[in-house]
Amino acid sequence: MSYIEPWSKKHKKVAGSAVYSLSNSFVEPLTNEQLIELSLERGDQQIVDEFRHHSLAYTPSGGSLDLRQVIANFYGPDISADNIVVFPGGQVALQTAAAAVLDNKSHAIVFSPGYQSVQQAPVQATSQITT
Repeated sequence: MSYIEPWSKKHKKVAGSAVYSLSNSFVEPLTNEQLIELSLERGDQQIVDEFRHHSLAYTPSGGSLDLRQVIANFYGPDISADNIVVFPGGQVALQTAAAAVLDNKSHAIVFSPGYQSVQQAPVQATSQITT
């Protein structure tokens, strides 16, 4: 199996570590060890224990119940976990929102250049678009 190294990683190696990439839509993640160290430094042994014993199986569509409960608690007592949907990324969230509010009688105005999913979500929802 062959893996292709992303463009940004190649150039980061050449330029050194003091490079700030404004072209990526993702952050450089912490390693598991760094995440555990950071949590322990903050005195959060409970979250480290939960991390070490947490299942790596797929979560239910819409997000795991524990995550949705934490988010609902953030918004207050009138919101329950049943009112919360968690998406695996921006693209799915945009497509879902477009499908919920747009139809073939709708007209969406989208900016260009920009995130391609912002432009494609209204098209997939059968809406007319202006860029």
